[in-house]
Amino acid sequence: MEPRTATESWRMQEAGLESENIFYQILIDKFGVETVDPSQVGKELNRAALARATEKQDTEEGIDFFMYITPKESGTTAGVWIPFDFTTAKDSEIIEEKRRKEQERGIKILNIRAYVLKQANLGSTKDLQIVADSVTSAVAQALKVARGKETIGEKAIN
Repeated sequence: MEPRTATESWRMQEAGLESENIFYQILIDKFGVETVDPSQVGKELNRAALARATEKQDTEEGIDFFMYITPKESGTTAGVWIPFDFTTAKDSEIIEEKRRKEQERGIKILNIRAYVLKQANLGSTKDLQIVADSVTSAVAQALKVARGKETIGEKAIN
């Protein structure tokens, strides 16, 4: 694969940010997920929640958002904050690089196609179901790690 030009990289970043924003709106508006300030990450809450990562976490650690799962929902003694790297990438090399980072850092990858997000945001029940299934599957896998039944690399989920 040839290196990307600066313009291509910028366009990909802009498209990725747009898709990220659509994803958050779907979670909030269509699924009723509550958001909290990033300063709440790591704290115990009495409800499931979504927190966008800080700019520093995004640029330095590759974390886009955190989902908090309560002890009751997670089957653990304490709530679980799951870090996610959200992507709409189709390029196998990009996805493979993200998978390597997932193994090294324990940041769960959530890959949903931009087209699916746009259709879901317009109200397509089929695409809303794809989004719901993708999130549910990623959270379920991360919770297995939190309960010690699986691992993602050597990094534990907080």
